[in-house]
Amino acid sequence: MVKEDDIFRPDGGSVKPILPAYRQVADQLLSLIIDGEVKPGERLPTEETLAKTFAVSRSTIREALRSLAAESFVETSRGPTGGSFVVAPGPQIISTYLQTRFAQMSGLDLVTLPELLEVREMLEVPIAGLAAKNRTDEHISMLRASIGIESTDAYHSTLTGKGAPHFHTTLLHAAGNPLLSIMTPPIFHVLALKYFREDPPNFWKLISEQHEAIADAVENGDSRAAEDAMRHHLEFLGDACHPPVTMKNK
Repeated sequence: MVKEDDIFRPDGGSVKPILPAYRQVADQLLSLIIDGEVKPGERLPTEETLAKTFAVSRSTIREALRSLAAESFVETSRGPTGGSFVVAPGPQIISTYLQTRFAQMSGLDLVTLPELLEVREMLEVPIAGLAAKNRTDEHISMLRASIGIESTDAYHSTLTGKGAPHFHTTLLHAAGNPLLSIMTPPIFHVLALKYFREDPPNFWKLISEQHEAIADAVENGDSRAAEDAMRHHLEFLGDACHPPVTMKNK
C-alpha cells in the first residue's frame, strides 16, 4: 500500500507541484537558447507556430515570451519586421537567470535553506581570501562606504544599486574573478528577500562590526584573517535566517 503521508504530503514529499503552462513553455524555449539551438539575434517562430508546437493557447505563448523578456532573454518588437528575438547573453543576464531559478527552486522546496547557506560559505570564504590578495584602494574605499547599514530596507536598496555599495558584491569585484560575480549574487538575493528576519535587536550593529573586521583583513592583505572573519560572519547570518540555521563546523 502506498504511504501517502511520505509521498503525497504537500510540504516536501516525493511529488512536486506542476509548473504553470507558460512557465513550462518558457523553460523549454530557454533551454533551446542556452543550448545554442536558437542563437542570439535570431527570431523565434510566430505565436501561432509556437502555440501549435507546444499545444497551448496563444495567450500562454504570449505570457511565456513576456516572462523571457522580463528576464532579458528575448526582446519583442512590433511591425512587419518585428517579433521576439534572442538577446546575446551577458554576465547580468546569466546572473538574473540563476537568481530566478534559485528563487523558484527554493519556493518549490527543491533546494533548502541549509543548502543555500552551505554553498554561500563555499563561495564567500575563498572570495574574502582572494579579495585580500587582489583588492585595490578603490575597493577598500567602497567596502568602507558600504559599512553602516541600519535596517533591512536599507540593505535591500544596496541589492538594487539604489543605496550604498553592497559589501559582499564589492568583495566579489575585489576578488578579481568575473565568474564569481555571476554565480554568487543570486544567492545573496534569494537569502535576503526570503529568509532574513525583520531587524533582530542589534543585528545591523553586529553586521557592521563583522564587516569592519573583514574589511580590515582585506585592507591588510591578510587572506587567512579575511577568510576566518567571513566564516564567522556567515555563521552569524545563518542564525539570523528564518528558520535559524546553524552552519556546520569546518
